[in-house]
Amino acid sequence: MKHVTPPELSLGNTSQQMLHLMLRASGLPPAAWPALLDASDLAQELDNPDGQVHLTDFMRIGNTLIRTGNCGPRLGLLMGQHYRDTDHGLPAQIARTAPTIGAAIQCLAHYSPLTTRYYRGAPRLLHGSPPAIRLYSLETYSSGCPFVIDGVMAIWTRLLRDLSGRNDIIKAVSLEYPQCHYHEAVQRYFRAPVSYGEPHNQLTLHPAALGWPVQRQEPQLHAQLCRLGDELLKEMMDCNTIAGSVRQWLTSRLEGGVPTLAECAAAIGMPDWTLRRKLANEGARYQVVLDDLRHELARAHLDGTALSISEIGFMVGFGSTGSFQRAFKRWPGMAVGEYRRRIIEKRRLRTSGSVSRDGHTRFPSAPGCPATHPAHSLRPATPRHNPLKLQD
Repeated sequence: MKHVTPPELSLGNTSQQMLHLMLRASGLPPAAWPALLDASDLAQELDNPDGQVHLTDFMRIGNTLIRTGNCGPRLGLLMGQHYRDTDHGLPAQIARTAPTIGAAIQCLAHYSPLTTRYYRGAPRLLHGSPPAIRLYSLETYSSGCPFVIDGVMAIWTRLLRDLSGRNDIIKAVSLEYPQCHYHEAVQRYFRAPVSYGEPHNQLTLHPAALGWPVQRQEPQLHAQLCRLGDELLKEMMDCNTIAGSVRQWLTSRLEGGVPTLAECAAAIGMPDWTLRRKLANEGARYQVVLDDLRHELARAHLDGTALSISEIGFMVGFGSTGSFQRAFKRWPGMAVGEYRRRIIEKRRLRTSGSVSRDGHTRFPSAPGCPATHPAHSLRPATPRHNPLKLQD
């Protein structure tokens, strides 16, 4: 079995297949793809089937395609139209062989980390009347990148229609972002009532949908693919270690404060003294795992978003701007403001074609080739749940 290299921690990652899908949907000729991707150092990875794309790079490229191409803001909906199940990799193949729609959705959610990882959560099935699929929140980016939400929702809709063979499986759509000027196109795509400004991105399903059979169910192949998926999940990241499990659990639970070791131990399913001992056996401590994770997430926010320093501090678990600034200075040995200034300067140089992401000199792109823009094109919304109203 091929070893799966853990992707670098960022705000999230998606697969090269999703990048291919976005490029196809945009209508940009394939011959122009390398020039566009070169600005994000992704051209050499374009044909790597195991490659991962940072979510912030994915957003920058999408925004560039929207501004410079013919797709316009409907890019996410076009991704749904151009979607093929091979774009979803192994999770889609596991779902296609499942016995029922309910089982297929559970498989898609369970195996989704094989293709897409987002630090704020994962898709989940809500068993209600009617049932629904709640997708991860992109509230932080929704005002600047609604196409990402459109794309996720449109792809799930297309896949569910293909799996069930029915166009009436989606009964309602809830979107986090405010009503957009292309809302009629959104309505036409989903063919169901669409509500905007909702607390969650959610697809409400037909009341009986979970029991519907999958069109191409293959029980024996399904069992084989599930075993393969389980092996890959076990290999990816470092979740076969206790420290890796702690890190994964903490990642989406830092906003506004940090969980205690006892809370983490209860969630993982062991007494706190057992967790402490097992971490020690791996040469780790809870506080060190926590501090390392907060540092990496803070840098990812500073590198990839336009969030203020106070907002980033809140999102990685600090109760005040001052405590975040003091902690950050201990990590890379420089003040958070200085770190951000260096990132902005590097972006400026990269945008002008002078430097790549790893700091190496690069010649400018040929005239007429599109180039991605720095993160100021992403206008993240202020997180709704920050009660601290901190100032930088």
